[in-house]
Amino acid sequence: MKSLALGGLVMILVCGGFVVYLVGVAREDLHIREAYRESRCTVLGVKTHFTESADATPPHRAGTWWSAFTVRYDTPSGSVTSVAKHTMATAIDGTEGFPKVAPGFPIGTQVPCWFDPAATKDVVLQIPDRRTLFLPLIPMVGVVVGFMALRQAFRNRHFSS
Repeated sequence: MKSLALGGLVMILVCGGFVVYLVGVAREDLHIREAYRESRCTVLGVKTHFTESADATPPHRAGTWWSAFTVRYDTPSGSVTSVAKHTMATAIDGTEGFPKVAPGFPIGTQVPCWFDPAATKDVVLQIPDRRTLFLPLIPMVGVVVGFMALRQAFRNRHFSS
C-alpha cells in the first residue's frame, strides 16, 4: 500500500508541475490573443539561431532552431522597430540542410504581426493557437489519477487495520 501512496504522490507532484507550467504558457498565450493589436510588419532582417539541448551527445546535435526577425511596424504612438522571435522547429538531429532564412518571412516583405499596446516593442509574428489554452487539461488527468491512487491507498490502509 505504501507504493500505491508513493506512486500517487509522485504523480500528483510531477503532473501538478506540468499543470502549473502549462497554465503559465496558456495565460501568456491568452494575453497575446486578447491584448495585442494587429499591425503590418516590414521584415528588415533575420538571423537564424540554433540552441543546442543540454542532453545532446556527439556526433548528434539536438535542439531548437529559432529566428530573430528585425521588423518595423506602426503603432498609435508612431513607427517602431523591434525584434520578433519565432520558433522554427524542435528536436532536430543535426544542423545540415536547414534554411538560413525562415520560409514565409522574406526580407522586405510585409507580414501581419501583433504588438502589445502597453509595451510596443513586444511583437509576435504569429498569434498562438487556441488549442494551447487546453493543454493544462492533459496533465490534469495525471493529477486526478494520483489523487485516486492516494485515496485507494488510504482506504486499503483503513480497512486492513
